[in-house]
Amino acid sequence: MKQKTISSSGKARSSAAKKSKNSTPFKKISIIIIVAAMLLVIIALAIPLIFSEENLTKQKLDSLAEDYYKNHLYSDFINSGKFDSNNLEEAMKVYAERGFSHIFLRQILLHEAYRDTEDAKFLREACDENKTIIQFFPDSPYDKDSFHTKITYSCNF
Repeated sequence: MKQKTISSSGKARSSAAKKSKNSTPFKKISIIIIVAAMLLVIIALAIPLIFSEENLTKQKLDSLAEDYYKNHLYSDFINSGKFDSNNLEEAMKVYAERGFSHIFLRQILLHEAYRDTEDAKFLREACDENKTIIQFFPDSPYDKDSFHTKITYSCNF
């Protein structure tokens, strides 16, 4: 009889253990589903902020301005013949303070390198070419990768 009591109490323990073991995977799955749902909500709210028309326009305009400075404005300035390589730093210091003449977006978009690009088409629709202004400021050590821009936006945002 002692064996039956042990076995019957053993059965009771095993069924209780089975219930607690079975409920643990359900709890884990429930927690995973809740966390996943929360992440989806956060992502759904963040996507419009990250990929907004304003951010996209600013990104494309920044990229276009950077390319224009590095591949055209800087080299045209260096090759202008107004100074030699010995006084380049002196000449650039003046422009570092006041900046190069401002450039309208229209001037960049009419440049042959950008005229028919997808970014140019996008920016023509998103911004007023005659009111969006870009000004370049060279930074020390005054190479083509050292500069910053000031952009006055006249765009659809």
